[in-house]
Amino acid sequence: TCAPLLPTRPPAPLPGLCAHQASCGDGTQRATTRLTHTHAPAPRTAVGTMVKYSRDAENSTKSCKASGSDLRVHFKNTCVTADAIRHMPLKKAKKYLEDVLEHKQAVPFRYFNGCVGRHAQAKMTGATQCRWPKKSCQFLLHLLKNAESNAEVNNSALCLVAAHAAVSLHQFSFQDGKAGRGVGKKGAH
Repeated sequence: TCAPLLPTRPPAPLPGLCAHQASCGDGTQRATTRLTHTHAPAPRTAVGTMVKYSRDAENSTKSCKASGSDLRVHFKNTCVTADAIRHMPLKKAKKYLEDVLEHKQAVPFRYFNGCVGRHAQAKMTGATQCRWPKKSCQFLLHLLKNAESNAEVNNSALCLVAAHAAVSLHQFSFQDGKAGRGVGKKGAH
């Protein structure tokens, strides 16, 4: 005399929520879920895995690599500075960056050169516009020293040349856009 059980449909998701979020959550929606919604944490890379470089060496036994990620430097200044030391021998590149820090030489701005002033030091490189990007030079000098120590560990005591230098933008953090007026911005006063 029991009534047969009828198959039930899953409840419809609430408006503004994905089906997975409506089924496992309490129906509340935070501001961060508007961008992405994941319940599982992001997969972590295993300890000891190699990082991905933008270019592989033709002969890995006679080369060394160094990289930095999410560096707090200006992208355009670092890109132009890296282009200035590309194809330089290591000692010459280190000397060049140290001279830029001491304002003895300048980094030529052939691109990304809007509102960049002209200076006589730019004539040394055949350009007209130049700057002395301090932070970019410090970070690239640190990377060159890191590459030099990597070469010493690998016993490749060769004449090192900065054959490839690539700069890419850092990872941005998203905001929900609900910050108060003037929050996080520097005022003009």
